[in-house]
Amino acid sequence: MTKRETPSVEFLDINTFQQPESPGLSLPPLTIQTVRTVKDLTALENEWNALVDRADVTVYQTFDWQRLWWKHFCSGPFITMFVLVVRRNRDLLGIAPFCIRSELFLGFRLRRRLELMGGEVPEGPQAPRTAMGGPSDYLDIIVAPGNEHEVATSLAEFLREHPNSFDDIVFNNVPEKSVLLGPFLKALDAADMKSSVRISDVCPRVEVPSSMKEFITGLEAHVGRRMRRSMNNFKGQPSKAIHHITTQEEFDSAYRDLIALHQMRWNRLGYLGLFADDRFRAFQAEVGRLFLKRGWLWFKTTSMAGVRIGARMGFMFKDRMYDYISGFDDRFPWAKTRPGLALLGFMLDDAVRSGFRILDLLRGGEGYKFELTSNVCYNRTISIKFSNHRSHRLARMAQVVARSREVFRRIQKEAIIIRFHLAEHGMMPALPTYLMFLKSRVFRKQTIVQESDSKVSRTVISARLRPIPTWLTENARSVGHKILRGSEGFASRLFALVYLWNCNVVGENARVIGRPIIRNRGRIKIGDDVFMNSSVLRTTLMTGWNGHIEIGNGVRIGFGTSIAAQELIKIGNRVRIGHSVTILDTDDQEPKKWYSAMKAEEVLIEDDVLIGNRVTILKGSRITKGSVIQEGSIVSGSTHASGMSTHRRGFSSSGERSATGRRQRLVNNYFDLNAPYWRDIYGSDSLDGLIYRLRLGEVLASVEMLNLPPGSKVLEVGCGAGLLTLGLARKQLIVTAIDSSETMVELAMARVAETGFLESSTVRREDVHALNEPDGTFDLAVVVGVIPWLHSPERALREIVRVTKPGGFLLVTFDNRWRLNHLIDPRLSPVFSPVRSWFKWLLRYPGYSKSPQEIPPAAMHSPRWADRFLKSLGTAKVWSKTVGFGPFTLWGKKVFSDHVGVGLHTVLQSFADIGLPVFRSTGSHYLIQVQKAQERHPGGSGSSDVADKTRDNQKRIK
Repeated sequence: MTKRETPSVEFLDINTFQQPESPGLSLPPLTIQTVRTVKDLTALENEWNALVDRADVTVYQTFDWQRLWWKHFCSGPFITMFVLVVRRNRDLLGIAPFCIRSELFLGFRLRRRLELMGGEVPEGPQAPRTAMGGPSDYLDIIVAPGNEHEVATSLAEFLREHPNSFDDIVFNNVPEKSVLLGPFLKALDAADMKSSVRISDVCPRVEVPSSMKEFITGLEAHVGRRMRRSMNNFKGQPSKAIHHITTQEEFDSAYRDLIALHQMRWNRLGYLGLFADDRFRAFQAEVGRLFLKRGWLWFKTTSMAGVRIGARMGFMFKDRMYDYISGFDDRFPWAKTRPGLALLGFMLDDAVRSGFRILDLLRGGEGYKFELTSNVCYNRTISIKFSNHRSHRLARMAQVVARSREVFRRIQKEAIIIRFHLAEHGMMPALPTYLMFLKSRVFRKQTIVQESDSKVSRTVISARLRPIPTWLTENARSVGHKILRGSEGFASRLFALVYLWNCNVVGENARVIGRPIIRNRGRIKIGDDVFMNSSVLRTTLMTGWNGHIEIGNGVRIGFGTSIAAQELIKIGNRVRIGHSVTILDTDDQEPKKWYSAMKAEEVLIEDDVLIGNRVTILKGSRITKGSVIQEGSIVSGSTHASGMSTHRRGFSSSGERSATGRRQRLVNNYFDLNAPYWRDIYGSDSLDGLIYRLRLGEVLASVEMLNLPPGSKVLEVGCGAGLLTLGLARKQLIVTAIDSSETMVELAMARVAETGFLESSTVRREDVHALNEPDGTFDLAVVVGVIPWLHSPERALREIVRVTKPGGFLLVTFDNRWRLNHLIDPRLSPVFSPVRSWFKWLLRYPGYSKSPQEIPPAAMHSPRWADRFLKSLGTAKVWSKTVGFGPFTLWGKKVFSDHVGVGLHTVLQSFADIGLPVFRSTGSHYLIQVQKAQERHPGGSGSSDVADKTRDNQKRIK
């Protein structure tokens, strides 16, 4: 038998199928080749791209997309390449990017399914298969124009002649104008092959108008207003900007922010988010970089005050744009500006300017899409069953295995989602929040959208599963060992959720063996990855009325250890504490004496300290970083890595030895110890973080409305971590920022230095009660979140007014004494203050006496007192408002989770913004802007004229 010679038209070492020449046709027959390796696929790149340029296809059929999908998602024996190349002589007429997915069970292949490449993400080692349907919105074959019928018929004939290569065919996400829905199905029907077609997804699309004005005019009135306002919010505003990504460096930074924004929003809604799968992250990153190089990427972001709050990424290919993925912070103080909708509007505006014909909103029936367009198309799923001896023998077994695996996948997915809810909300609120999330999922899946005389099920953006946690399988050598370690780790984390419930803050991956004793009358904060052993002897954590215990990340605590705090015991990161260790900050920690006043001195244990067994650490001790305490030692004073000193150094200024100095020392210590919290709270997902961001946003917006000329001098009192300092410096103002906490000053200086505003900003430690500046130095003074912490707010405000220029402005925030969340709590409500001391025994009932404050309660003032006192200092009120509602408590315990609290705050804040009685004056923070009286001159105008003008500008802007 002679070796068959490969025809000259076939340059690939692959199988060949030649269609019989039709009688009466002078054209040569078509040749179909199968490509099964990445090397052979790469050899087709130039021809593939040339065919894509001629054919009517989407961006998902490009060679780059298909190759990267295979690279990132298709590793393993369960999926093989099966690309069909259709030629006539040397001319490439069609490409069918197929693949064969195998169903394996105990090493045996039960079923082989032919699918389109780019579809459903294969199951891999990192994450179970998701129900998303893959990252590609449209899947199709590529055919040269004018050859659709001939190529489709040839492919159908080829598949019919090779029934042993696969058992069935399933094509997902097939667009409604695909060749597969026309000649291909007709050829299969002629061959008596069973096929079915069903609608799978709705894909809204916008026909690009001639101008944005025409498009907005054609929308419903309220939709058009929202889009117009959202786009105008980012036009001509120095602090609000739109960034167009054009370089690789900009892409890398913006892509990281896109992931963070997308995950934060969907995680808050209860989903895991698309980027939970590392493969999806890597795939989109490489696609974005390659498309940016080819000019196919549209990527813009929005930012406010230097903080990126929105990102939207899409593609530009041929005559259409694709709105692919987005992420935005819908809880940002300026969320009412709708950054996501604004970016969509700018995408449509770019489509108009660039002459695109279609803006494709892709799969999904989200409500905002149908507000913009009624033009939709529908994706189909094609299913074809083959009748061969193999499928008859194994079909039933393959069906049983497939259904069993699907059930397991769903259980695994729900287990991961439940773990996510536990980590996000804590044990007690996790069950109701998960049930609400489950109800919303079922409701959304049953929602029906009426469009074009047909009902289409609204699809839900399915969340990708996170990888299986590493703690489940680390150091495990067998399946049984993995299960054992997994059960032990799960049990220790479950016990931590139960036994540490009485702690105020418990970090991630906290583990407990045995049952510790938690007696918390103050505040206990436990960091991430903390292990507490109570197996032999029970570990004890106790706090008094103002006591605080702070345990850092990675701390290991042995059995029988007792930590009792009347003031503060702070343990740093990666500290190892042996068994039977006692840590005290007072001389007597008997519970019966906690109600009496006891002298306490804080205990500080820095990072990387090793404490041996049976060590006693007394009050006032400070153990520096890297110290090793030998077994059985008694620690008193300051212990260094190289030795021990007899006494701990304290504050030496005479002012700080007085009563007011003691309070100031406590305040300074509090901010020094909790500087990381105040640095990160403005980026936190909690309700407190949202309220603080809202307060900061209102202040920056007010400064912007003043239209101060560049170079104006601004005094910022209480700069904290420097976030507001940076926002003021970006407005070309000369900022002098002061704070009494040395740690906070260092954080602010570092933030200013990183952003390059050192020349226009001065950060220093200074007492606001005695400022060093001469009279009339500053054009504006900003006092945010400082008044409650001062021992003499009246004296501080007089000093601030003194250093402000005549005609200058003051922006001051007060903690509102009549805040709504305190009014409903008898323990905090000012309504019950006359009789609260009579019922102190009831309010101090164990479990209801915890105070969230880490120093004596902060001073609160009513809006009426603030208005009167500022007026007495010679200022005129310009405007005022209250912001922030929550968190709501009852007897000192939170009533709602942060997820529910955010929604409640949003509703109540909207009532306050429109000036409804009660709500407009019961927010948590009272913001007021006043103007210092000007020196009157003959014929000149006083401060009231300027104040009236500023007030008019405020009303007009609102």
